[in-house]
Amino acid sequence: MKNVLYIIHCNALGGAAISLLTLMKNIDRNRYNIFAILPYGSNYELETELEKLNVRYEHARLPWWDKKRKNTLRCQIYEFTQLLRSCFCLIPIFQIYRLIKLWKIQIVHTNSAMVPQGAVAAKCVKIPHIWHIREVFYKQGPFKMKFGWKFTARFIEAFSCRIVNISTIVHYNFINHSGKTVIIENPLELSLFDSQKGCREFRGKIRASKKTIIVAMIVSGIVEWKRIEDFIFMVSKFGGELSKVKFVIVGRWTTPASAYQEYLKKLISDLNMDGRIILVGFQKDVNTIMQSIDILVHPTKNEPFGRIAIEAMAAGKPVVGVKPGGLEDSVIDGFNGFLVDAGNIDALKEKTSVLINDRKKRNTMGANGRKSIKKFAAETHAERIMRLYKEISNQKAA
Repeated sequence: MKNVLYIIHCNALGGAAISLLTLMKNIDRNRYNIFAILPYGSNYELETELEKLNVRYEHARLPWWDKKRKNTLRCQIYEFTQLLRSCFCLIPIFQIYRLIKLWKIQIVHTNSAMVPQGAVAAKCVKIPHIWHIREVFYKQGPFKMKFGWKFTARFIEAFSCRIVNISTIVHYNFINHSGKTVIIENPLELSLFDSQKGCREFRGKIRASKKTIIVAMIVSGIVEWKRIEDFIFMVSKFGGELSKVKFVIVGRWTTPASAYQEYLKKLISDLNMDGRIILVGFQKDVNTIMQSIDILVHPTKNEPFGRIAIEAMAAGKPVVGVKPGGLEDSVIDGFNGFLVDAGNIDALKEKTSVLINDRKKRNTMGANGRKSIKKFAAETHAERIMRLYKEISNQKAA
């Protein structure tokens, strides 16, 4: 029996957390005891899920080592305050070190590139560390690191026995150096998408009839790097030509709204899209949403993976996505959806229009999507991760 400690960078139920929870549900608990450390926060969704899985956890201050996109004085003060509270990361490293000893941890598994504290603690205790990379931080990637992408990549290599990248584009973070990397795509519990329960309720909520075609962009949070404005610009190009189509944006809006969220609302108003675009808050039951929509549009450039795309395919829905990005690992252009160049709004509109106007193509691509997602099965993912644990279980820390 091996004791594995997961270091979690965020306590919200985003793609990274859902993927980790899926792993925890499918890992062999007769072979592995699992523990977790996650940051403090006001959102207790993740804690609730960990308790359901009977996972023992503790909180720690885990400052991220990314560079904030808006380098305002307020951001700088907040970052410096966080560093002071954690004594420049020494306190969380010591706390993780102490818990490793207390819980007799044999493998540390960090769930994001954003938090280095677990890797340092594992190095101090001389036990194996796996670093699960879910972000694109090289060159033009959406995530910028404080010390640059090359230093970050080398640091991750130096403090890991294995590096798990969730897609080909994430693998590019290490393309020039590491021999420790492996690509293991995010998992999906396919059985969750067999039921159509709740479909009628959601359609009723947005006043969509059976014949209404719903085109949606779905994200966990309304944040700038998701490029939600590209979806809005695409909708504006349809004008008033589609009376039986509803365009929906699903995602968590903060209170008070961020500057980016205010910009999106103003953009919708300025483009006279108030009646065309429906804003829906965060939906925990993603299956209900996927069964309700007809087409998923995801215009995020350099998306690390795009979990939402495989969820759409599991529900039998075609996807219109962009490249470069993680969707290139799941969406096969012309087979289960379309891929266009990021930022090309005309192409995005054209491919979405093809699917709106051709029900047969929608159904065919949707069926093809169902066939092409077996490699993302949760059981397969758990087996691959446990194989890594077995490989490194007798190794010393890197």
